[in-house]
Amino acid sequence: MTEIAPVIEKWIKNSSGQALAIGVGGAQAITSKDGSLIRVLTAGGICQVSLSTPDPRDDRRKWITTIGIGEKTPTGGREFSVSLDFKGPAPKRLFLNPPLVVDQIAQAFAEGKTPGVQVSVVEESNLTLMAQALESPGREWPVVLVSPMKAGGYAVDLVKLRSRLVGWASLEVMPEDANFAQIKDALSPLHYCFNGAIKVIMPLESTVQGGVVMPGREGQVNQGFNEQEVLGRVAKFANPYHAQRQLRIEPTKATPAQDGVAPGA
Repeated sequence: MTEIAPVIEKWIKNSSGQALAIGVGGAQAITSKDGSLIRVLTAGGICQVSLSTPDPRDDRRKWITTIGIGEKTPTGGREFSVSLDFKGPAPKRLFLNPPLVVDQIAQAFAEGKTPGVQVSVVEESNLTLMAQALESPGREWPVVLVSPMKAGGYAVDLVKLRSRLVGWASLEVMPEDANFAQIKDALSPLHYCFNGAIKVIMPLESTVQGGVVMPGREGQVNQGFNEQEVLGRVAKFANPYHAQRQLRIEPTKATPAQDGVAPGA
C-alpha cells in the first residue's frame, strides 16, 4: 500500500482537515468538513475506503462510494474496484458522480488491470484484438463503446466519462474518421455501435443449464440525451454488475439495480 496510501491520505486531509495514517491497519473513521463519513479498512494487503455523504436535497438519504484495492500480484498489478450505492429513500433520478479520489487512486497504479484509466481509441490495428476481447468468456468488466455523431463530435465528454467509469468499466472510442465498413467486418452485429450511440457490452455469462456461455445483458444509449442522462444510463447497466465483484473486507450491501446509479460525492 506504500504507493497508494499517500494519495488516500492527501484526499482525506483535503476533505476533512484531519490526518489519517492508512498503513497502520485495522478500521479508522473520521468526519469531513461537509459531514461526510470516511471509513478506511486495511487488512492483509487489502484496503477499502468508504465515503458516506449526506444528500443536500434529502437529509434521509446518504450517497456511498466504496473503493477496493487488492494486494499486489506477482505481475505487479493490483485488483481495483469501485461501487456506488445509497442508503435511504430511492431518488427519482440517479446520476453517476464518484469523488475525484477514485480516479486519483486508479491512476496511482495504472500499470495494473484497472479498467478505465485511459480513453482507448479503436484503431484498425487493434480491431481483431478488441473483437476477441469482447467475445472472450474471461473478460471481467463491462466495455463501453462510444461512436461519433453524424454531425461530428460525441454525445458526451470523453474525459469526464472515462473518469466516471474508472474501476468498473473500460472505455473504447471510435474515431471520427473511422473506417466503419472495416469495423462492421471485424465486430459481431451484437456489438455494432454507430451514429452517436453509446453501447455497454457486458461480460459473457454462463447459463444455469449446462454452463453454456451466453452474452451478458447489454444496453445501448442513443444520441439525443444530455450528458447527465447518458452517464446515468451507462451506469445503469455497468455498476450493478461490478458492485457484485467488489473487493470487501467486511460485507456491504450490493448496489440495487435502479434506473441509473447512485452517485458518490
